[in-house]
Amino acid sequence: LCMCCLAGMASAQDPQIEVTAEQDEVTVGQPYVLRVKVLVPTFMPKPPVFPTFEVPGLIVRLPERSTSPVSERVDGDTWAGVQRTYRIYPMQVGITEIPDQQLSIVYKDTETNEDVPLTVAVPATQITATVPEAASGLDPLILANGLSIEQTWEGGEEELAIGDAVIRNLEISVAGASALFIPPLLDTAPPAEPPAAA
Repeated sequence: LCMCCLAGMASAQDPQIEVTAEQDEVTVGQPYVLRVKVLVPTFMPKPPVFPTFEVPGLIVRLPERSTSPVSERVDGDTWAGVQRTYRIYPMQVGITEIPDQQLSIVYKDTETNEDVPLTVAVPATQITATVPEAASGLDPLILANGLSIEQTWEGGEEELAIGDAVIRNLEISVAGASALFIPPLLDTAPPAEPPAAA
């Protein structure tokens, strides 16, 4: 995925916005890495206002140092800009549509040196999430490098009387995945009542 947007009337001095992704599809719960780069012929006196890409079914995270300055040669001149990296985690199998997003910048005009505010539409995109064939039959589905469950009890050391409480604690840990992707592992519904005798 690589999308380039030319702001304004496609003049040689218009800001350039580029959207790229590292992969075409991703496994559920694994990061889909998306980058948005903005370049201007002068400089930006204010930080850009980047889109969030937040839609239902996706978790969006900004890694450490997600936003960094960049510079590139454009038609022989050095353009300055900013790049932001997103890690987007799909929570379900299938295609998730991300609609058009807005990106706002302020940059200096090359001739007047005045501030020029500009809002550009970042084109819609979609993320395709899959599950490995070997894991397709898991229920519940947990995609991680490791999983452990530790059980502890509180109370019950002495003889119990009617009405006394015993507390059961379950601590679930996963490696290689966010805790947000741990599904409910216990059936908390009350047991069904036995059918009445005829």
